Amino acid sequence: MLQEAPPGVGIKSGWRSTERQAQIFAAHGNNRHVAARPGHSNHEHGLAADLSFDSPEAKRWVHQNAARFGLHFRMGHEPWHIEPIEATADDTHWGRG
Repeated sequence: MLQEAPPGVGIKSGWRSTERQAQIFAAHGNNRHVAARPGHSNHEHGLAADLSFDSPEAKRWVHQNAARFGLHFRMGHEPWHIEPIEATADDTHWGRG
């Protein structure tokens, strides 16, 4: 998707360790409505990325075309967080057999 995206689309955050997820969770007051609990983030399994957009047009393009690449923005309150369509909420074993 990034190869076809217009200029100004990047990956701000991808895989992260459980320790890093714990730091993010704590920084948001341990509020699971703002950040996933450690062990429950698809970032920890390499199945999520937080994108950056340099323009509204770049963001619009990615949102309009993500499904073409098997991706979606599952969390409406995080319009930068993208995952494979098959990944589900709180499914930390997706793709792990």
